[in-house]
Amino acid sequence: MALWEGGFRDMDPLTMSAIVQMQLDDIEQLKTNHKGKQREGTVTDAQLALQMYNEDLRACDHTLKDRQMAQSLCLAVLRDGDLIRRAYEEEQQANRDHELAMRLSRNELPRVIPRKRAQSRDSDPWSDDEELLYKAAATYMHRPASVQGMRLSGLADDTEDTTMAESSTWAAARKASDKPLMRRCASCFEEKEFFDVARVPCNDEYCRPCLAQLFELSMKDESLYPPKCHGQVIPVSRVSFFLPQRLVKEFQRKAPELDCKDRTYCHGRSCSTFIPPAAISNDIGKCPRCQKTTCTMCKGPSHLGDCPEDTALQKLAETADQKQWQRCFSCKRFVELRYGCNHIRYVASKPWKSRYLLISQLSLWSTILLCMRNEMAYMWLRHLGRASLDESGCRNH
Repeated sequence: MALWEGGFRDMDPLTMSAIVQMQLDDIEQLKTNHKGKQREGTVTDAQLALQMYNEDLRACDHTLKDRQMAQSLCLAVLRDGDLIRRAYEEEQQANRDHELAMRLSRNELPRVIPRKRAQSRDSDPWSDDEELLYKAAATYMHRPASVQGMRLSGLADDTEDTTMAESSTWAAARKASDKPLMRRCASCFEEKEFFDVARVPCNDEYCRPCLAQLFELSMKDESLYPPKCHGQVIPVSRVSFFLPQRLVKEFQRKAPELDCKDRTYCHGRSCSTFIPPAAISNDIGKCPRCQKTTCTMCKGPSHLGDCPEDTALQKLAETADQKQWQRCFSCKRFVELRYGCNHIRYVASKPWKSRYLLISQLSLWSTILLCMRNEMAYMWLRHLGRASLDESGCRNH
């Protein structure tokens, strides 16, 4: 949805539609009366301009018709939404009662039918928010002609068709008598019309310019990120209706970078693009723009071997040297040998592309021989222990 930015913003939609239709009729008449004197297959500048103007008028006519349809749907939701919801709930309750009666008639135990939980407001900012619906109606539906009789306390009692063109006397009387509902912005403290302010989670209200400024500053000053009011985060999905689309897209693009604690940027001086965590593997990040690789430890170009800036890895290497741990030739992980031979084999499984380091991948018979050797050694030690005990006993006697 986008705001109507035409030159006749305050004009009644049906009046504008009538003007567009009259101009389309004039163009058709010009096409009929025009006698071309140019060669066949060529188009004059006047004909080209007339054709382009005809396309613009038809696009405007389609926009007005779509607007009228959206206006009708919105009014139907505002007027009949509660009635339809109550009728639906009554129908669902009647179905449950009927099923319960049928089960009791067949001497069956009633089955508990869980009710569907209502969707949370955080997942759907439009649910159960009548005020936001009024603001959307006032923003997109020509407030003076369409939603003038509506107030947040309820709908207007008259059911007259709001798409009917109004007279100049009626419009003048309406403009003089109706006073728009005003709200005070929590930032600039200016009075704004109710549909030009956004309510944030702490129930404060911000006008569109102040809210946009808050989100822009949060992207420039990290101390202001994420945007908050009274310590509560303002989710962009909740207030995107009141922000320019350009700002919303820029904020959504910048958010992953601002959320990341240990950020890595491309080492190229002419690039310096943020490398998202999804593009980092084994401490090597790949720039999504120039495809260069950057070390996440030293923030410089990727290199072979251990990074000198990785102090934790250096300490681990010192410990490995002291305890004579081995290192895998492929993934460079340290391996502590507990049992088996010194053979180290690196295996990558094909289905999931995950890596497994197998220490001494022995066959079944090798494992059995190792177990037998350990058992024989244990029995021999026990035998030696008993023999020593017997000898000491004989000496005591």
